[in-house]
Amino acid sequence: MRRAFIAIVLLSLAGCVQSEVDDSGTAAIGVGGGTLSLADGTAVEIPRGAVPREMDVTIRRKWEGAGFGSGVSAVSPVYELLPEGATFAVPIVITLALSPESVPAGSEIRIMAAPAGTSAFTELPTEILGGNRVRASTLHFGKVLVANLSSCRGNGPCNDGNACTFNDRCVKGQCRGTPYTCDDGNVCTNNVCDGAGGCAFPPNSAPCDDGNACTRNDTCARGICAGTAFTCDDGNPCTDDVCNGSGCTFTANSAPCDDGNACTSNDVCSAGVCRGSGFCCSPGPETNCNNGIDDDCDGLVDSADPDCQSSCVPVPEQCSNGVDDDCDGLIDAADPDCVLLPCGADECPFGYLCFGDFLCHSHCEDGAPDYDESDSDCGGADCPRCQAGLRCFSGFDCASGNCVGGICQ
Repeated sequence: MRRAFIAIVLLSLAGCVQSEVDDSGTAAIGVGGGTLSLADGTAVEIPRGAVPREMDVTIRRKWEGAGFGSGVSAVSPVYELLPEGATFAVPIVITLALSPESVPAGSEIRIMAAPAGTSAFTELPTEILGGNRVRASTLHFGKVLVANLSSCRGNGPCNDGNACTFNDRCVKGQCRGTPYTCDDGNVCTNNVCDGAGGCAFPPNSAPCDDGNACTRNDTCARGICAGTAFTCDDGNPCTDDVCNGSGCTFTANSAPCDDGNACTSNDVCSAGVCRGSGFCCSPGPETNCNNGIDDDCDGLVDSADPDCQSSCVPVPEQCSNGVDDDCDGLIDAADPDCVLLPCGADECPFGYLCFGDFLCHSHCEDGAPDYDESDSDCGGADCPRCQAGLRCFSGFDCASGNCVGGICQ
């Protein structure tokens, strides 16, 4: 069985004109992998996990002189694999189809690799398939071609055409050298054997990963991997904003905050929302029964305030039915509405006023909006709700529950 080796020549495209290219193809390959093929059977298989993100992969086929060195010549077109200098996390597989006439019987072929702008080739052991096809694996992109190695005689020095070997000698009709390798561990440089036993590490522009979850589109430049920075900020002080590598996460915190309400204190984040403890700073109607604030300054908050309790609809106290008709917490004779109490200044129960007759009357009768009324003698915790035609602030003020344009319907 013949043996074959694949040469990947990583060369710049600066001197390539379109007329030199006789076939090409491009495909977008993502993290799930994929295959790109040409009409002649050449194919590049990129397995799952080889690239960190979607990238455009291109194959260009053209003919050009190789000039490998003594005893070596190209027997196939040159296949340029782009983007130049791309490095993969796991090996990709390259398959080349050769014409029968390009490989005479008894000849030995090899496939060789060299970085961009050099003629320092390396060998990649490959597999010969049926139908004059050969296959190899690599971690780098560049150019691929097949070369023919002539036999040598004797046991003297020779040139195996591989810049990453030294002490080349003819052994049993084949020129072979002792291999050495170049690797600086930097994905942003190409590892180049210089053909004189040394190494060079020219920078590339390959995709990479800079290890920063808050950058995207990481690419090598001047030997350094760097990406475009992005920030995560939802504008909510009650969430911790974190870059997670495929986007942002916003986790609720318990930080101190300001809910923007002057009638709350000790504001703190909870479930992603800034909330404070309510206190009464200026009386108003208890129209919001879920804000944790004593809106009408009656000492009762939300559902604890009769204004928010739908089970009690204030009407005049009837004084003998055993029912707290006016929702003031006092029943029948215990309600000053039923037994007028004598008074002096400030001697009436909460919610009652000392009138000119020196008796305690409900504040619902004073003709002005008081501590829990939204309009004069209309609605509130213990004031009867108004009938049609009277002024109102909201539907709660009206016996019908319907306030339109400030008038009970």
